[in-house]
Amino acid sequence: MVDQPYIGYWERRGWIKAAVVKTMSRIDTVIEAEAGSVVAGVAFSGTRGISRVEVSLDAGTTWEETELEAALSAQTRRRWRSPSFDPSGVGEIWVRATDGLGQTQISRVEDPHPSGATGWHMVGV
Repeated sequence: MVDQPYIGYWERRGWIKAAVVKTMSRIDTVIEAEAGSVVAGVAFSGTRGISRVEVSLDAGTTWEETELEAALSAQTRRRWRSPSFDPSGVGEIWVRATDGLGQTQISRVEDPHPSGATGWHMVGV
């Protein structure tokens, strides 16, 4: 406890004071097979939880909902997978998540400094 305004270590280096966890999702694996291809990864949004994860095969024009693994707690990453997608003719796979309050991850890519990274994740296939 301090008796006057205090500027912390990271604030002095230009980071914001509020440490809000931004909703994130990422693609960890893409398995292409004749029997059906699978794309999978994780999503996280701090204590808000994850209510939905979607993938896009057309740079975000359309989205398909994925299967979510049961959450172990309100503060754990949530694994997701999209089985049996057809990778033929696809150059990129994009992912976005929606938190437990219904707020969808923003598409705009920003660096971590000063308030945390943002943006949809993409992998080339």
